[in-house]
Amino acid sequence: MPLAVLALVLVAAVLHAAWNALLKASEHPLGLATRAVSLSAGISLPVFAAVWFWQGRPGLAPLGWVIAMGSAALELLYFIALSTAYRRGELSVVYPIARGTAPLLAVGVGLVLLGERLHVPAVVGVFCLLAGIWAVRRPSPAGAALIPALMTGVLIAAYSSLDRIGVRLGPPWLYGWVLWLCTAVFLLGYATAMNVPQARLTLEPRMSLMVGVLMTAAYFMILFALSVAPLAVVAPLRESAIVLVTAWGIWRLRERRGARLRLAGAVAIVVGITLLTIGDSEVGASGFEPPTSRSRTVHSNLAELRPDRRMSMITSPCALPASSPRSSGDQSASVLRRASQVRVLPRAFSAA
Repeated sequence: MPLAVLALVLVAAVLHAAWNALLKASEHPLGLATRAVSLSAGISLPVFAAVWFWQGRPGLAPLGWVIAMGSAALELLYFIALSTAYRRGELSVVYPIARGTAPLLAVGVGLVLLGERLHVPAVVGVFCLLAGIWAVRRPSPAGAALIPALMTGVLIAAYSSLDRIGVRLGPPWLYGWVLWLCTAVFLLGYATAMNVPQARLTLEPRMSLMVGVLMTAAYFMILFALSVAPLAVVAPLRESAIVLVTAWGIWRLRERRGARLRLAGAVAIVVGITLLTIGDSEVGASGFEPPTSRSRTVHSNLAELRPDRRMSMITSPCALPASSPRSSGDQSASVLRRASQVRVLPRAFSAA
């Protein structure tokens, strides 16, 4: 992987850690999230409009719009759960639990529903994840924050699964912006209906814009990195934010109780995600051995593409491997059929 992409992923991890720390420090996290997402979506409109014209005004399949709206609804629930967890618990406890739950969910779905078998790297990864989550909870029980933190992880798995289909129904950057716009609309609608405190766009514009820029930049940096670099490298680097957030909570927010155990737990979670990702790159999703040779994942097919073909995914809608040509009439059906073979977040990873 080029050093520039490596640096890009590490910067994205820092940005993701930064906006989560700012959200935790806010008196009303959901209000800040509403302002940040809404302002960033509005301000980025001219930029994406210019890119849209420059790229020849590409379109998004009707199904892509439906999936984007469904994913945006899950993003709304994600921000509600995350904000609730941050109000109730410590940053160095909530963030690792939320980010570590999605991989375990993927493993459970694969074992129980798909009848798959774990390979050695994935087994070790599961134990690392369990040990890491236990470690970050041990010094100071999550208490009332545990349920919303776990729900945050479940929602990460859910919307990421939809996004894996959506990005193949049009240019990924276009799908990402439609998703971001729909999320802003849903957050504003919810904040208005529920009278969420400090959700008015005129409040703290500098802070709102800063968090919005951090969110948007981190998301699209990872989206770009995934188009040009292997997931097995991008995912662990991206999830290094778990260690950064834990360290920030301990150092800056003075969550000092059991600091060493929490840091060890955060590292264990990153190691677990790394092992699951390595398994994905070697034998299929999440280190599982598929029950039949037909259950190849979309990722394994994309991995066969040359770098220039993978790069074309950014600007070419519904790009498919050259070995599997499809006519324009059945592209959407083909994407859904192949995506149905993808486990629920088998890679335990999301750009958001």
